[in-house]
Amino acid sequence: MMQRKSQVAVIATAAAMALASIAMRTLAANTAVPSHSSPPPPTHPTPSDKPVFAWWGILTQGSSGEMRVLLSPSWWWSYFLAEFEAEPAHVLVEVLCFATIAYLMLRKPAPITQDRLTKKEEEELIAEWKPEPLCPAHVHAARPRLIVDSMASRTVESTDGHTYLNFASTNFLGMTGRPEIQSACRAAIEKYGVGSCGPRGFYGTYDLHLEIESCLASFLGAEEVILYSDALASISSVIPAFAKKDDTIVVDEAVSYAIQQGCLLSRSFIHTFKHNDMDDLARVLQRLDAESKRSKHARKRSELHRRFIVVEGVSSVYGDICPLKEVLALKEKHKYRLIVDDSLAFGVLGETGRGSIEHHDTQIAGTDPDGGATPGVDILCAALDHTLASVGGFCAGNHQVVDHQRLSGAGYCFSAASPPYTVAAAIVAVKIMQKEPFASAEVRKRAHKLRKALTTVHRKLEVAGGHDSYDSAVIHLLLKAHPRGVYNADDHATLMRIAEWMQDHANVVISVPQFIPSEKVKPQASLRIVVTAQHTDADIETLVKKLNAAATHVLG
Repeated sequence: MMQRKSQVAVIATAAAMALASIAMRTLAANTAVPSHSSPPPPTHPTPSDKPVFAWWGILTQGSSGEMRVLLSPSWWWSYFLAEFEAEPAHVLVEVLCFATIAYLMLRKPAPITQDRLTKKEEEELIAEWKPEPLCPAHVHAARPRLIVDSMASRTVESTDGHTYLNFASTNFLGMTGRPEIQSACRAAIEKYGVGSCGPRGFYGTYDLHLEIESCLASFLGAEEVILYSDALASISSVIPAFAKKDDTIVVDEAVSYAIQQGCLLSRSFIHTFKHNDMDDLARVLQRLDAESKRSKHARKRSELHRRFIVVEGVSSVYGDICPLKEVLALKEKHKYRLIVDDSLAFGVLGETGRGSIEHHDTQIAGTDPDGGATPGVDILCAALDHTLASVGGFCAGNHQVVDHQRLSGAGYCFSAASPPYTVAAAIVAVKIMQKEPFASAEVRKRAHKLRKALTTVHRKLEVAGGHDSYDSAVIHLLLKAHPRGVYNADDHATLMRIAEWMQDHANVVISVPQFIPSEKVKPQASLRIVVTAQHTDADIETLVKKLNAAATHVLG
């Protein structure tokens, strides 16, 4: 292949040289200065003008009889001698170029010489070859998974007939079992059926889709909202819809798999900063600014390409709250756009459950009356799964941000729209949140109580996140005296034994996050505990007491 490419390059170069030589001869003939004795040339060319090349004159002005002369080799030989006498250098260059082209096009490629292997060598290579597996080897679990046979509420029932206290499901506001939501779903199924049967842009949009987008936009104070049918596809579609090749993304090193995939699909330059470390974020932004000023090319690239900061409102890995106000200040200072995944904050943080924007007293960026941009979070995404007893996700922003995604968001354009009954559930859940804002306060109250109790649950366990994360309903317990942020398989196995003891001996369900092989970063192993509005003070006391017993049994 490389040999063929080099031949094509030589042929193109030779042809270009020949054409350049011919062009120079033509230009010289047309601009030649006449002698004083000869009459001045005519202002405009006439049919009687003598062509530069005799053969060209015969082709364009000659009769059919004169054209037969071009078939005579003797005429061409006489023509070549006359041209060589007039312009020997040009004719020599042209002949060499055309000869090179003819030689390369007519010659046969040289055969590839390679010594054939003996039969014994072939058999040895075949015996040594081991194909790579199509997928990672499946590791069978040491024990069967817990299979739930009821709705994810305060308690769950399993197929083996046991009832467990549920601290694993992210049913933050307890919407799953609300009778008004079930009635709305039933009515939607009777009216619309169970499927949308098409993407939003191709006959898959129902009136319920437009209603939930309007409800969420009004609730969040955003100009517009776009609905996605899958939570994982929301943020992983939003990021590459705006960030393209050669753009810059600065992202927290401990983000969810969905954000990792979005950054990967964008093909942008990815830079990470330490988890929730604003000093390190400032350092990265300053370094990128300095690099953009070093050369003219870097400055031009910085001016032409977009730059984004991507964070989670509540970390899916550690459960702590992002210092969003400081991120906003750095974003404004260094002229970046901010994308926030608020999936675990929506419905919990803020006085009325509006999430990170309400918790940090900011807003979603919009358009002011003069047509300019208002400060705030440029793009906010969240899942419907955790708070609204539904499936899917949404993205909130100004009109331009949302309209762009309707043709550029892959998860919006190429996925079937959300089934109408799931949208009906989300609509009723948003209305309940507006009527009962105290539910979010109940979740935060229980989160405070549980986090405080877990700080002393066992001497070898510690809670991720400080006092500024006490409002988060997702709590991660880490093993002390282990490298922070570094995954360790032995730590994961130890925490799994604690979770299994809780299930077997205390009838309490907690979880240990699992990570698939394609995860770019595997964070430190942890026990994940989720508190909801349905849990009581007695439930929290039971959890802490049993967790202490489990940790003592496993850790000593």
